[in-house]
Amino acid sequence: MTALRLRSDVFVTISGAGTPFLDGFSTASAAFLILLVPGLTSLETALMTSLFLAGSFAGSLVAGPIADRFGRRGLFAGAAAGILALTLLARALPEVSVILAMRFLTGFLVGGDYPVSQAIVTESVSPERRTRALAVMMLAWNVGALSAVVTALPVLLADRSWLFFWTVQAAVAGILFLMRLRVAESSEWLRERDKGEKKVEDRETSSEREALTAEPSESRSGKRAYRRNLVFCAGFWLCQTVPVTVMMFYAGRIIEILTGTNGPVTHMLLLYGFFLVGAIPTLFPVVASRPRTVLLTTYVAMFMGLALVAFGGSDTAASAGFVLFAFAYGLQAPLDFVYPNLLFPTAIRARAVGLVTALARVGATASAFAFPLLLEDFGAPALFAGGLGLLASGFLLGLLLAPRDRALGASVNLKE
Repeated sequence: MTALRLRSDVFVTISGAGTPFLDGFSTASAAFLILLVPGLTSLETALMTSLFLAGSFAGSLVAGPIADRFGRRGLFAGAAAGILALTLLARALPEVSVILAMRFLTGFLVGGDYPVSQAIVTESVSPERRTRALAVMMLAWNVGALSAVVTALPVLLADRSWLFFWTVQAAVAGILFLMRLRVAESSEWLRERDKGEKKVEDRETSSEREALTAEPSESRSGKRAYRRNLVFCAGFWLCQTVPVTVMMFYAGRIIEILTGTNGPVTHMLLLYGFFLVGAIPTLFPVVASRPRTVLLTTYVAMFMGLALVAFGGSDTAASAGFVLFAFAYGLQAPLDFVYPNLLFPTAIRARAVGLVTALARVGATASAFAFPLLLEDFGAPALFAGGLGLLASGFLLGLLLAPRDRALGASVNLKE
């Protein structure tokens, strides 16, 4: 029975991890497509990236409430089928208008599937493996981004058509669709549906536990707990995302110092590789069972790394700071999935995760858009100082609002 449950948990986790994999693949591949697709205007080049982000934002807001109301499984499989169909269409009709439409709609499906896939993994995987399963999903984003870089190699070096990106994406989406057809509906959601309007008899009695699991109900304490959890999840994610965006703009120069090359392939391989290596420790129970400790220590490490890059005064200090920052970010990033899924209950999990994801997307998009403009007016030191301020704010937010590891573990029956 244990072996069967383990295989089931692994299968569901891999099925759910397909969403961040495709997100990472689509995000990284855009950096190459804007150079490879012939005849793109400056506007079309900008739309190639921004439409995917806009679609992802819209999808993450729309799908969550639907999944909470009607179930996870249909959207879970349907998103993969939709991405497969859109990718095949873009490959068959490689016109710019079709590609741009595909980018928006693919982003919509990926964004919509984020809260759904996270909910179904959280609710289907054994409690003792839940945190690590969510960490695997975040790891999959980096694997997807690295896969896009590897896919670019035969296109750049062997004169293979840029349509090869669509071939790989369609293959992944097709495999994902077949896998998801075998995933059952969330048993937790089914139980929640069957309860209907009945009150849950087995209420948590601990005040801290009530705060962790409270829904936005009519009670004053429930609404307060919901708002607190929403502020915490969205706040720490934003305080992480904006400095990471600043660092990624500066990463090219640092990687050139480290390697002596400035090619985009080397740049992206090392950048996403550092993030991936940093996230690996979250797969071990001793780390996975201590999210609050990980959150606070990684904020300190990211602060130190960014400070070295900004004010270290030498290439050596900047390189050391970049490596420290990248590893710390990789270790913290899985918490973007872990906290929202463990803090919000089944009845509202998908919509809450979707809202948090949408807010984080807004922060990432706004910072990516604003950074080049602000750089001209204020200079890099001021922007780095702003990034340090956000990291310090994230640390304080975690210190004040992050539930203690034991309380969080008890509230979701973690056994790690």
